[in-house]
Amino acid sequence: WMTSDVWQYERPHYTKFVMASADSGDKLFIPKENSDTNPATTGLINVERLSARVDYQANGSEGEEAGVYTVKSQATGEEIGKAKILGAMLINTLADKTKSYMFKRVTKASESFAFGTIDFLGKEQADDGFVATNYVLDPKSRSRKSAEDFDEDTYYPNIGYDNLSWSNHVITESLVDGLEDNYKCIGYPKENVNEMGRRTQTTGIVFQTRYTPNGYADGDTFFEWNNAIYPTLEKMMEAFDVASWSYYINNDTVWKENLTWNELRTDIIAHLKLDDPAGYRAWLVNESNGKDGIMNEAEDSLRWGSYVKNVLKYGITDGGKARVDIGTGVTEGTTRRLLHVASGVATYKDGICYYTYWIKHANDQNESNDLVRGKNEGGGPMEYAIVRNNIYKLRVRSISTPGGDIPGDRTVNVNVLVENWKPETREEIIIKPKS
Repeated sequence: WMTSDVWQYERPHYTKFVMASADSGDKLFIPKENSDTNPATTGLINVERLSARVDYQANGSEGEEAGVYTVKSQATGEEIGKAKILGAMLINTLADKTKSYMFKRVTKASESFAFGTIDFLGKEQADDGFVATNYVLDPKSRSRKSAEDFDEDTYYPNIGYDNLSWSNHVITESLVDGLEDNYKCIGYPKENVNEMGRRTQTTGIVFQTRYTPNGYADGDTFFEWNNAIYPTLEKMMEAFDVASWSYYINNDTVWKENLTWNELRTDIIAHLKLDDPAGYRAWLVNESNGKDGIMNEAEDSLRWGSYVKNVLKYGITDGGKARVDIGTGVTEGTTRRLLHVASGVATYKDGICYYTYWIKHANDQNESNDLVRGKNEGGGPMEYAIVRNNIYKLRVRSISTPGGDIPGDRTVNVNVLVENWKPETREEIIIKPKS
């Protein structure tokens, strides 16, 4: 028996969580002759929710404001900036249409994931080292999930520079009021278990953060290229090659009156260092191909200032601060996408960045097996999983790098506590026989 409805969303709350037996227990008989004056004998029925819950806590570093973390260089241990967590969202959550089992299913201990005997309403088991020895199964565990099984907007492979629908799912306020220890609830994912952790299948959390490098003001836009941070594209280009910047790109003398297309190619482009981070040289080459004679009005349109304004949608304020996505009708993320395509430059508009953490259900006690940067698969039995009726309490301990300009490999140091999701105080479950 399966269902796709594990809760209902009645704005602004999640409610009517579907619950099912947690174990076989004793049978409860409700004779039809019972009435108000002849009530049925009460009995204990253990039930559990079909969904899980994910909470996070971001108290910040000692001595900082709430949610603010001191970021220290991994190489020197010196402070390089501060990161303030603004909100979070779940990724790789199963879609509304994807079904869950009504009753929990596990494999027999020490039997294989693919062919192990199924134990209905069974318990999760572990060895003396607390490593899981059996698996929970969801309806798609063994057949291997595909993209269609996940919420399209927040499916990790769909997150990119061209598709920004994921950015609308960041939750800044807790879905549940009054949680202890400053935890915030951000969602109720369905059971999601796979043989191992995979970026295409494992449920994770993305933290949205405002990063402020040392020497910058909160909310400043900046750029990262080749592991260095720059306040403007001009500073980045100058650092890339001071000769190209000073003597050719930013020199009115070489951009003389009546400049010809051939002179542009031989006297300017030929002297520019290849593969600049802003993509300016490559653009000039493309624009000048096959053209001859005097450039006339085209000359001004090919200068650096025109390029960044009209192509990259970038500019600087009177105070020397970077601005991106400028111009009428320019969509969010345009400058970020163009610079990423040009050379992999990361664009941090208003200092916003993202950290990804893949949620752990268990621990195989082998850090080398973790699903981390550069690995698409990892983890031991039940290590990366979401199991019904659990609360995954994620406590952000520290941050050691700027995040990515979109969700990606960069992560945070998180402690995970997996708790049984207990019923609320005085919660009543009423069973009514059909008439």
